[in-house]
Amino acid sequence: MKLTSAVLLGLATLSCGAAAAAAPSPLLVIHGGAGVERKDFSAEEERAARAALTEALRKGHEALMAGKPALDAVTAAITVLEDDPTFNAGRGAVFTHDGKNELDSSLMDGATLRAGAVAGVHTVKNPILLARAVMEHSPHVMMVGEGAEMFAAEQKIEQVDPSYFRTEKRWQQLQRALKEEVAGQPHADLETAKHFGTVGAVALDREGRLAAGTSTGGMTNKRYGRVGDSPIIGAGTYANAQCAVSGTGWGEYYIRLAVAHEICARCSTCRRPRRRPGRKSSSSACRSSVEMVAPSCCPQMGRRRLRSIPKACIAAGSEWMACRMSPSLRTKSLRCPANDRYAAAVRNIFIECEDFC
Repeated sequence: MKLTSAVLLGLATLSCGAAAAAAPSPLLVIHGGAGVERKDFSAEEERAARAALTEALRKGHEALMAGKPALDAVTAAITVLEDDPTFNAGRGAVFTHDGKNELDSSLMDGATLRAGAVAGVHTVKNPILLARAVMEHSPHVMMVGEGAEMFAAEQKIEQVDPSYFRTEKRWQQLQRALKEEVAGQPHADLETAKHFGTVGAVALDREGRLAAGTSTGGMTNKRYGRVGDSPIIGAGTYANAQCAVSGTGWGEYYIRLAVAHEICARCSTCRRPRRRPGRKSSSSACRSSVEMVAPSCCPQMGRRRLRSIPKACIAAGSEWMACRMSPSLRTKSLRCPANDRYAAAVRNIFIECEDFC
């Protein structure tokens, strides 16, 4: 049984290579949101984050080792992270422009292609549980707002007063964002500026079944009922018989590129379990793609930082956002790429990852 926690990954992915094994070993991968940097955490906050990630892995592990389906492991792991105020999901969700917490979540069963999602809920303690109820107890895939909360009440999904989700750290982030918006200033710190913090999990069970789930509070100071990729099946979450993906990053680009489905579509076309002679391995191909794209997105990051990038296929979202949004990384001689260039960069990384499976 392998356990993996991923705080800095742009994607948490299990590929068809694992699922194709005759007797698959249970596997669980979790993430606590892209854009998190150790320097932004106090020692106490880092300990809390690690403790929550460990507990999430333990809960998911228990489910898998008990012979339960991957769906149960994903749900168990994400529920732990939603309950912890450290992450931008559930109790630790960021605030909207109007000072509210709007929660989004989705879940997908790769074995059956069933899926459930909720968006814009304010009183559901664990949106991932409501997403599962949508999948299992309704003919629909997605529910939003008041309708979703009415369904939660019918299904006896726990609901709480909206004040439950408030944390002082997130409230202060909103206050800074509002002041900077009025003054027409860029965000002074990456923690306020970034569009990250989502949590997610993907799992493979003993029967070879895959599942993926994602949960988020969205972005600080979002307006007009904005919904990102997390509750959108095929964008922030997707699973089939060969692949499972949970994303984290700037949701608009995951939606435009159908990122989660794109990765799984490539894995689903695999016909050979072994890579072709002379071709790069999945990790080296993905790594070379990131090394090619990220320095051009933010030269000050350089290749030295890229040496620490995990061996997984990740978008250069964290690098790009750090450059784009953090004044400390910008100089007069450095111009960050336009949005469409970022989208192209993500697409190019996927193209380079032909052997990801």
